[in-house]
Amino acid sequence: MLENSSELMDFVDKVTRINKGRALYTTPEHLGEYILVDYVSHRRKRLS
Repeated sequence: MLENSSELMDFVDKVTRINKGRALYTTPEHLGEYILVDYVSHRRKRLS
């Protein structure tokens, strides 16, 4: 998530709970790092 408003964070939390998903809270400078780490960690879980 690139926005830091409390209303948007509450909305994302609700949608994440409803869909049993995840949200990545990050900054524009670190967005690529989070996406790569998330992809690699889930890729490993599926293979093992």
